[in-house]
Amino acid sequence: MRALQFIKKEILHAFSSPESLMLMILFPFALTLVLGLAFSSSFSRVIKMPETRLPLVAQGSLQTNLYISQAAQAGLVFEQATLEEAQQQLEDRKAPGYVTLDGDGVQYHARSFGNMESLLLRTYSRIFAQQANMTGLALKAGRLDLAVPKAGNYIAHESIALDREPDSFGYYGITMLTMIMMYGASQAMGLMGLERRERTDLRLKASPFSMTGVYLAKSGMSIFTLLVQALILMIMNTLAFGVDYRSIPLVLLMLIPFAFFCNGLGILAYQAADNERTANGFLNLLIVVLVFLGGGYVPLRQFGGLMEKLADYSPVGMINQGMIDYIYTNQFSGMLRAMAFTGSLGVVMLLIAYMLYKREEGSHRVAGA
Repeated sequence: MRALQFIKKEILHAFSSPESLMLMILFPFALTLVLGLAFSSSFSRVIKMPETRLPLVAQGSLQTNLYISQAAQAGLVFEQATLEEAQQQLEDRKAPGYVTLDGDGVQYHARSFGNMESLLLRTYSRIFAQQANMTGLALKAGRLDLAVPKAGNYIAHESIALDREPDSFGYYGITMLTMIMMYGASQAMGLMGLERRERTDLRLKASPFSMTGVYLAKSGMSIFTLLVQALILMIMNTLAFGVDYRSIPLVLLMLIPFAFFCNGLGILAYQAADNERTANGFLNLLIVVLVFLGGGYVPLRQFGGLMEKLADYSPVGMINQGMIDYIYTNQFSGMLRAMAFTGSLGVVMLLIAYMLYKREEGSHRVAGA
């Protein structure tokens, strides 16, 4: 009964400042909106091909008209011009090149031939020439029924199954979630220091509650509060931005070891520091570094090299990539690795913080003082 009474006391303490709890939810929600909109184009995998326009120098003829009219299907737009006009456009860099069509065939004049325009022109011209040759042979043989090529499905095609990847809202719906859980370290530190701030530490030492029970109740309540905040944030992201977490209950279960890590970091920082202000300054700096190395603000994998390796071995980076692998490819190996690493590290930090806590049982800092 005494343990339940103390847990009730910690619940009241945790929810005594609802504006702070809501800020832990609204802040990452707003950041997801801002970053999701700002970087939406960076996460797009669709590239719009530009329209290709080239000057064409040719005498007006039926062949020329056919060559120009059918080019639109190949993504080419020819603009008839004189030789002088075409050369001037090439010299002024208003056009990548120009085309001449005469009795010698199609010729492409350009500064460089390793570009998209050259590839499109060569491909289209070869197809047009083959079609013209086939038409000429059909007419020569008296086969008027073959003079006009018949449409048909001569090419079998299928889509390439690409791995699903998050869009901007999907990415920041994950990274802002882990970022705010990291700031849960400061929340845990604040809960441990509550007794000293309210000057109830002496009464707590004189009470029949064991200091071990006090530590477990405070750290346990801090972990529970952080997971509730993560759950609310995931639900809000799903409803507002359509963020896909595949299975919110399973993701929440996977985040439990990470919650141990975040709270262990905050409680250990408080127990090891001389005061709450020093611990808070240290945590704020460390959290920013860990979130950055984990790709929380920008995906570090796009830089490759050392930055990518840092993201692979960062606790936050492990969790972020593990969640992406699970949500978008249904692979659990990365998430299990992240859970084992962050959970083990979190338990170790909580145990060290507990030993420091017990060692100070008779001092003024006991029970969070």
